[in-house]
Order: sequence, then C-alpha cells, then structure tokens
Amino acid sequence: MEHKKSEANNRPVIRPDIMKFAEQMEAVMSMHDMKKGDSWKECPLYFLQGKLREEFLEYSKENDYHELLDIANLCMMLWNREVVYVKKR
Repeated sequence: MEHKKSEANNRPVIRPDIMKFAEQMEAVMSMHDMKKGDSWKECPLYFLQGKLREEFLEYSKENDYHELLDIANLCMMLWNREVVYVKKR
C-alpha cells in the first residue's frame, strides 16, 4: 500500500488522527523540557526500556489514557535511538 503524498513537497500526508496524537506527545515532551531537555538522547538504552515497562504497567493497572502518551514518547525515544542515531554512526 502506497502512502498518499503531498503535491507541494512530495512528502507523506499525515493523517489527522496521527497529527492529533503527535501534538499531544509533543505537549507532554515540552512539559519536561526545563527539567530533562533532550537527556533521552544520551541516557543508557536500558533506562528507557525500563521506563517503557514501568509506564506500560502503570497503564495496565490504572487504565489511564494519559499513560499512553508516556508510552508513545518512550517508543519514539527508543526508535530514534535505535534507528535514527545508529544510522549516523
């Protein structure tokens, strides 16, 4: 299945539901900027993996949809560390 592309710049069109979710992820990330900044780019991977497990357990117990944003942000961090930054080496 091929992604829809924008005629203006030939980039994938981001679905509205994904954009809304990404905006909420960014809101959570920006709340922590003063205290944590981009520390996730330098901390050990096992720390991020442990936090992901911790947040998933919190979501499983509390069924609080806000935890899904924490889970998504941790997935983004791990994905970037594993895919984006590894390619730069």
